[in-house]
Amino acid sequence: MKQKKFIEISKDFFQQKGGSLKNIYHTKRKNIEVIEVSDEDVIDVFCLEVEFNNSNLFGTSTYLEAYKRYRQMRNDWWDYLQENGFEQWSKNTKIIGHFVPVLSFKSIISDPYPVQESTSYGQILTRYTESATNNEYYKYIHNTYGLEWLLQDGNKIVIGPDIGLFYGMLAYTKLYGTINKFLDVGTGTGELSAYLIKNNLVKSITANEISDHLKSHIQTYLGEVNKTNQVNIEYQFGDALIMNIPETFDLLSLGIYYGAQPDFFKNHGQKIRKSLSENGAVIIQSGMLEGKFNLSSILGDNEDLYNWEWYNKENTLSEYFTNIESIFVAHEIITMASNSKDTIRKLKEILINDLGATEIPKLEKVQY
Repeated sequence: MKQKKFIEISKDFFQQKGGSLKNIYHTKRKNIEVIEVSDEDVIDVFCLEVEFNNSNLFGTSTYLEAYKRYRQMRNDWWDYLQENGFEQWSKNTKIIGHFVPVLSFKSIISDPYPVQESTSYGQILTRYTESATNNEYYKYIHNTYGLEWLLQDGNKIVIGPDIGLFYGMLAYTKLYGTINKFLDVGTGTGELSAYLIKNNLVKSITANEISDHLKSHIQTYLGEVNKTNQVNIEYQFGDALIMNIPETFDLLSLGIYYGAQPDFFKNHGQKIRKSLSENGAVIIQSGMLEGKFNLSSILGDNEDLYNWEWYNKENTLSEYFTNIESIFVAHEIITMASNSKDTIRKLKEILINDLGATEIPKLEKVQY
């Protein structure tokens, strides 16, 4: 009954916004995004395909502009769910939803949806030893790998450290050993770079971060673990979309927020392909099972998105890399890209055999 009511309320919201439900997909997953949750509570997650006839609904320019309008609509939907008894992003959350916007073939041009005025970057930084979490997920990574910091955004959603990216990095070092040059885009808590430094697994790091709340923390934290200055660290604080890509590197970890990822590759894809070493790889935080819009935006695997004017194949990985693989690890999806088929094949093997990764679980279509 709760799921049926969730669908009815969601249908009502999107009808108010000129949308109609096309398809509904469902699965269950562990709740790793709320720090107060104990024992990794299992929640229901839905991905709705919503059809709109306004071709200007999310603007007509860049993907990033479209995403800001999309994200505002999604946040308004979550507020509507909250008002109607479906608590979002708390220890009491039982159902979470995301949606994929589909453009009707019989489209019109009308007013665009409002742009989200601000993006909630990492804001709340907490030491594991000082946190009140009972979530075994975070206890495990702290006790096993010595990760020291938790990061939440303005909505208190845990966004760091990203364990999927961390496991991808671990797999790469298991495969190739020391990394000559690590490109840490969206450094966040700094845990990926710190782990490499502490374990003598890297020679040079470029650390990028846009959040003003994290700049001094990153410099202090990485400075502490790099006391002997054995690792050369270059800091690039600012927007990753306009950062300087090094002339050569081995591994790129991309942890910037989902809306910026497609334009990141549009802006830097050619340079990244040129600068990536022969066996190098790119590892991307692709999100949760229900976030099909985020994943499809960089994979280009959903033809329903092609009709939107803001959709551009230059935003997608296949324009720059010959080998691309998405995998489910640490309860989330990461995407790996490389021009070395052997690198991607072996990384996937290590993630599955050593770090508990699986193929991405499929969401089931719901009849309504």
